[in-house]
Amino acid sequence: FAGCCMKAVRAGAMALALITGGCANSPAQGDVVAIRNVAVLPMTSEHVLEAQTVLVRGGVIAELGATAEVEIPHGVRIVEGQGLYLMPGLVDGHTHPAGSEELLSFPLFGQTTIFTLDGEALDIARPTPGAFNPHLISSTRSMDAAPPFNRRFQAVARPEDVGAILDAERARGANFVKVYEQTTLPVLQAIEREAAARNMGVLGHLPNRLTPAETLPHLDIVAHTEEFMGFMGEPPTEPGIIAMADAIRPEAPAMLQ
Repeated sequence: FAGCCMKAVRAGAMALALITGGCANSPAQGDVVAIRNVAVLPMTSEHVLEAQTVLVRGGVIAELGATAEVEIPHGVRIVEGQGLYLMPGLVDGHTHPAGSEELLSFPLFGQTTIFTLDGEALDIARPTPGAFNPHLISSTRSMDAAPPFNRRFQAVARPEDVGAILDAERARGANFVKVYEQTTLPVLQAIEREAAARNMGVLGHLPNRLTPAETLPHLDIVAHTEEFMGFMGEPPTEPGIIAMADAIRPEAPAMLQ
């Protein structure tokens, strides 16, 4: 298993979360970058791989090995890694950046990929050209009943409107669908069906008008773990906990695949 993970790291799953003091003043050979003599944190063990050189081609890790053994092509951009560390970029699976300037802080803390969960990356948090922005994966605007809970949200009153709304959101760059807590069952069912037809996942809140057993078959991911607590009683009761477990159990095999 560890060997398989390292292969994935070497093949390109490792993002570059490196703060560097400079690079060699040589003409770039295409889009190849060599990070020379750096300490690598592979995430497959608790060991640091000292004195490594990493070659990146087209944003993909092409080679990783001991500096003495990796041949650096002539003319590529070289980043001197002496005294620095290279690690897989972190993924933040739930963010709500309020503006483009906030995007710049994520890579500084090692977060090279973020999910924006109300479509922020499609409008108010667009990447800054020429800056080190994180890779953005964005939901649609949150889809809610009419009137929506928040003025940013997309009101969906009829199931037959879902397809056109998803087409418009995909055209804006949305990668998956976000549903909110006032969504009705017919609309939720239409969202699941239309999203599947467009190869989009469905993530969101547990609608407060529905039971978990009604909602969970139509969601790939629940946005907040604490939402489950609201259906178990306050404080949680044994019957409430059992009912929630019964609602989750049929969906567990799909969630674990």
